[in-house]
Amino acid sequence: MIKLSASRLARLGYHGLTREQTNELLRELYKAGEEIVGLKLGSMMSTAQLDAFEQLFVAGDEAGALVWLERNFPKYRELVQEIFKELDDVLRQAVDVTSRQPEPAGRETD
Repeated sequence: MIKLSASRLARLGYHGLTREQTNELLRELYKAGEEIVGLKLGSMMSTAQLDAFEQLFVAGDEAGALVWLERNFPKYRELVQEIFKELDDVLRQAVDVTSRQPEPAGRETD
């Protein structure tokens, strides 16, 4: 299970965020990870598998969908870990880039 938290963001270099900023970044991180996992898994599924999984998803059967994934894609959890590690790397690089940016120059007065 992936744990998304303020401490995870702090380990990636995101310090001094407000609670709202932290929550928004965590929501976006979760959403991005979920979309990437879905795309990768979808590309690995046959049409029949896609139909079966979609039925569980549309029915709102999250527990059943998880069991189905674990049965049909035993390395599902490893894939999720790998994707979130990649997202962590992207976030870490973004912090590195922004921390190297020069401060904006002050406005000059006439």
